[in-house]
Order: sequence, then C-alpha cells, then structure tokens
Amino acid sequence: MSRCREPPVSHLRTGISPFIQNRQTTHTAPFATHTEYPKRRTPSAKGAPSSQPGRPPTLSPLKPGHLPTQLPPTPRLHPLNPYTMIPMPENLFRFASAIALALIALVCPALVAAQTPSAEPPGPRPKLVTWQGPGAIPLPTGGDWKGEALNVYDRGTRPVVRYAKGDSGLTVSFILFQRDGGDPTPQGCLADVLKPIVKGLDKQLSERIDAETKNATGQTLATSSYLVDINLAGVHGKQRNLFAFAANAHTCAEVHISTTRDTAADNPAMAAIVSDFAPDLAYQPVTADYVAVATLLFRGAPGQAAPYYNSALHALPAGTPPTSKTRRIITDQLVMSLGMAHDLKDMQTIAKKAIADDPEYPLNYYNLACADAEMGNAAEARVHLQQAFDHRANVLKGETLPDPASDESILKLKKDEAFWNFVLALPKS
Repeated sequence: MSRCREPPVSHLRTGISPFIQNRQTTHTAPFATHTEYPKRRTPSAKGAPSSQPGRPPTLSPLKPGHLPTQLPPTPRLHPLNPYTMIPMPENLFRFASAIALALIALVCPALVAAQTPSAEPPGPRPKLVTWQGPGAIPLPTGGDWKGEALNVYDRGTRPVVRYAKGDSGLTVSFILFQRDGGDPTPQGCLADVLKPIVKGLDKQLSERIDAETKNATGQTLATSSYLVDINLAGVHGKQRNLFAFAANAHTCAEVHISTTRDTAADNPAMAAIVSDFAPDLAYQPVTADYVAVATLLFRGAPGQAAPYYNSALHALPAGTPPTSKTRRIITDQLVMSLGMAHDLKDMQTIAKKAIADDPEYPLNYYNLACADAEMGNAAEARVHLQQAFDHRANVLKGETLPDPASDESILKLKKDEAFWNFVLALPKS
C-alpha cells in the first residue's frame, strides 16, 4: 500500500530520504566492518543470553503485536508542506528535532513548555531515544559532525544513528536499546554486544583491550578497542574500533567509533568522542523526541516510525483533548505509517478509535475508507468516504481532503462500477 493520501500542511515531511534507510547492513565505509549487527545477544529475563529480536511494539489500544515487515515505496511530499524545500542540513537529528518542536509550537505553543525539560535551553540538543523505554543519548551538533543515516534493528527496538566526523576518517555510531535482565553494568552491556562480534571476526581481530573510563560528567563507561584485518576485493588494510558503553538495569547506550586510516592522530580524537559520550539513562522521552525520530524514519521505513508516533501520542501532557491539532496530526501520521507498511488491521483499529474519540475530524474517516479499500470492502469504504466528505468543513487550516479518484488505495475498487460512480460524484475539495 502506498500512502492513502497526501498529508496536510502541518504534517511532518522532509526531503531527507537518501539518508533514511531500513538496511540490515554494516557501515558502507571503505572497509564495511563498522558493525551495526542486527542480531546481538541480549540477556533474557532470566539473565541467560539469547538471540531474541527484541520486544515487539504495543500500539495502544492494540494488543502487543508486530512491526510491519513490508515497506512501501518512498511516499510523495505534500505540496503545501513548508519543510519540503529546506535542504538537508549536515546534522539530520537537529533538523528533525527542530521540525518536531516547530510543529508543536505551531499548533499548541503551551505544549512546547510542557514538553521541553526546564534544564534545556531553547532548541535543545537532539536526542536518540527508543519508543519503548527510558534513556536518551544527546547527539552531537554543529562543527564537523555530519549525519549520515538512521537505522533501526531488532524489529525497531534498537535505533542507530551514524555520523561522519569531518575529514578525520572517523565513523561514529550511537546506539540505544532496552535490556531484559542480566548484568546491569556497563561491562555487562559490553559483553552482550561484543561476544557475537568477536566470535564472528575470529582470527581477523587483534590487539583487543578492555578497560574502564569516565566521561566528562564522571559517568563510568566500559570500553573495548581492537584492530580488524580486512581483505576486501583484494585490498588489504586494518580497521581500528573503539566501543564505549553506559548501562543500568533497563537501558544500554553505546558509541562505536571506527577508522581505516589508523593514524597517530586517531587515538586522541577517538578518546575525545568517548569523553563527550554522556547518555542519560533515566531520561523519560517527551513527544518532541519521539516525533523527531519518527519524522526521519517515516520516509524510508514507515512501519518502523509507527511505534514512535504511538509513543508520541501517549507522551502528550495529561488532558490534551482528542480534538487538539497536535493529537490529530500525530494520530494521522500513525495511521498512515501503519497503512503504508501494509499493517491494515492495526491501521483500521487506530482509525476507528480516532473516530470514536474525535468524530468531527474528516481525515479519520478518510483513513478508514482507505483501509476498507485496501481490504476490498467497497460498502464500508463508501460509508466512510461519505462521512469524510460530510465533515470536510472541519479540516485543519491549510488542509484539504484528498481526491479519492486519484488515491491509489481507493483506485483498487475502480472496477466496482457502482462504487466508482459514487466516488466520481463526491464534491471536489
């Protein structure tokens, strides 16, 4: 299923799709062994290692389920979106965080104060968060840091953001994931992550050194460094790797730095990055954090964005009404993410709940009609399209109802003559 409709002006769309990929791969550095292993051994609830892919998301009011595995083509951009013409900045996360805060400020300024921690200055440092638990990694901004990619592994539970550090030849990945038990120390996280990596590299690995250090804030980190012999396409070389981990009983935070140059200047540069690595393992993400990650994921992996949009909804301040613009927009993004990932059952469930909570908003009905059409149910699609157009006066400012006659979902019922005549007779927005 491609996107059911084009989002309104307020919806989050950016022109950053080349950087947002859903790949189960290692880094595409000259020697592709900067590891972002999709399957890492994490402790089970009993503390024994397992290769479990991670907990599936829970999309309330849905029962615990799965993340969609089929990813549709890159969606189109809404022509009214004010962000579609902004060039991709070098720091992709700061850009996404800015749009997340701008969205909330645009539709409900009071939410910005409620969602921004008091200790943060205006324009807080962007954070890498997971959708299913506490913890955050403040990400680098400005200078010679260049965001390259955001990936999610282990069925969406392990986000990884990758940077290049200027012309230093350093590739730096920040990784955050939840724990199910086991050793709650940084050394425990190090062992969980590196054991399968070291086993896989076998005789290619040398000069391994495990140690402990403190970052600039005094937080204890477990570190490991080693060299990897690389023989790729007849080219021989070495890659130096440095890992650092912070951990508590619930969350692991990791930074992985690698270089194939291995010059004398690399060691202090890598040590400086570790010193600046200061994850906040107790941090409770807020709506803007979730929306920032979802914004980046949406273009290339809408199914992976869905649990972040869901968490964004549940992180809204208590008492936020169902009719608030912020809630409407995020709900719509969630429904579209599920639909674009062919998760029609969950899409339908969320759309129905949105209608029950906010029966005046026409796009709730339109999204449900799209789900009906994708499922081949012309009778229900007709009912919900009619309801959408009956409420069309209630669209958000700058928003119009899509034209169902050109919608890829509705077009799947074009061979139903009675239904299609009904579609063609609907008023034009």
